[in-house]
Amino acid sequence: MNLVANGPEDASTWHKVRIPINPARAYLPIAIGNPALLHVTLLHAAMNSPFLRDPKFQTALNYHKWKSIEAVNESIRKSTFDTFTIATVALLALLESADGSEIACRAHMTGLRALATHVGELDIDTLNPLLRQTIGWIDVAGAMTLQSPLLFTNTSDFIWNDVSFQTKMMVQVKHIVAKLYLITGSRALSESSGNIFQHLKWLSNGISRIPTSDVAGLEKLDFHTRLDHIERQCIELRNRALESANGNVDLIIAFSNASLIYICLIVRGYQRRLGMFEVLSQRTRNAIESMDWLMVDDTIPEMLLWITMVTSLALGEGAQKRWFSKSVKSVGGSMRLSTATEIAEKVKSFLWVENFVSREGLWQDGVDGCIEMEGI
Repeated sequence: MNLVANGPEDASTWHKVRIPINPARAYLPIAIGNPALLHVTLLHAAMNSPFLRDPKFQTALNYHKWKSIEAVNESIRKSTFDTFTIATVALLALLESADGSEIACRAHMTGLRALATHVGELDIDTLNPLLRQTIGWIDVAGAMTLQSPLLFTNTSDFIWNDVSFQTKMMVQVKHIVAKLYLITGSRALSESSGNIFQHLKWLSNGISRIPTSDVAGLEKLDFHTRLDHIERQCIELRNRALESANGNVDLIIAFSNASLIYICLIVRGYQRRLGMFEVLSQRTRNAIESMDWLMVDDTIPEMLLWITMVTSLALGEGAQKRWFSKSVKSVGGSMRLSTATEIAEKVKSFLWVENFVSREGLWQDGVDGCIEMEGI
């Protein structure tokens, strides 16, 4: 089975599906179009949220887990499992490792190995590039979080020592950076991004080699100190970009803050950075509202609306009322009404928890804002 052929888009598109680098056009239709992947995506959006730590919300958490696993089992039972199925199992494993459940994480990883074996192991010719990288990173992340051995023992080799794959990954990073460079005229952005993503790559893989001389002693520091270093690098990137930008400064702010938000969510852990997370979210919303949409590529509104949805889930009730409806209006007004409505309806249909029901009006506010701005 060639998973590249079974994906919704061609192999080159899968290379672009990289959160936090570019969660725009390629990822969004996949996430909202497949039930199993949507459930597990919502789990990731909310897994560190304080209000889901409350026992009364465990029913909702377990519901999404159950629906994800049920969809996977149904695919396997019908022998129709594909890229979506394997991606869902991989993300479930990551969810459990982030939650500290080693038994559940290993169970999902074992199932993942069985699925991978069925399609011909994690071979570069049979497994699509995004999935290869995702599985490798999840295995490494689980090993670091749970202090357990790698399940895919050759993970580091087939992910990072494969020069062709590593080159493709960096080409995609440079492509995104080049696009920003064209919009902003910021040479500092293109110079800094390479170092930052190398630091992230090194940290996630646990490689002992240091890619740049300025972090020669980084391997001696504890885990959170390394993450602090990366956060400082990201902030420095934003500041340097602003200093040299002669284009749309608000666009730079939105992109850099969005990337930093995702790093905080995925790498750092939301509970350690609540204050910083809220500040960055506010800055991103301000950038969205002041952006000159005539200068912006049409994929950017979709990406920012996706960030809005994830951020609002993670921040919880209080922040939603201050933040969410305005952001949906701001972003939704710059994109096709059908797209904004589709996203709103897809997500709303899964937010069935009692506390969310009263907030459905927030989605409607966003859709109404789209209608108002389009003059319908």
